[in-house]
Amino acid sequence: MRGILGVAIIVGAGLGGSACGQDTQRVVSAQQGVSQPASRLAATAKWRMRGAELIQEKLALVKTGAPAALNSVNFAYPSLPIDIAGPGKYSIHFGPIDEAFRLGDQPTGWSTYWPPDTSFRIRPVGGEEIVSLDGRQYLKTDYLVMDNEFQSGYAGFYGWVA
Repeated sequence: MRGILGVAIIVGAGLGGSACGQDTQRVVSAQQGVSQPASRLAATAKWRMRGAELIQEKLALVKTGAPAALNSVNFAYPSLPIDIAGPGKYSIHFGPIDEAFRLGDQPTGWSTYWPPDTSFRIRPVGGEEIVSLDGRQYLKTDYLVMDNEFQSGYAGFYGWVA
């Protein structure tokens, strides 16, 4: 199975679905007239700190020896922010990654975490590769935002891979 990575989509794991004081004021996205809240969870300090929480959770899981620990690599990488304006295919770049992350070797799998205030389903559609952007290495993965479950866009959308 070398070279095949398992990807689990977990929406808002550990955040209990809280909108973290989400502002209910509405704004209109300039991209496709998509109405969305003025303040999103991805813009909060709590979401920026999610990576440190994920690393601690992984370390605790590894210490228990639980078989659910897919890898022992100590990482959590945010994705570069993008604007999700509607259904379709999106390439999401996680990183920058370090030399411990070797696609197809270590880690043997990862999980993806999205803000719980996301109002659409996003699923992986393959295409994992390491790419260079501005001299740094990123994990690029393609995702599909599902048409039948899209409710509103998300400016500055980003997630975590751990």
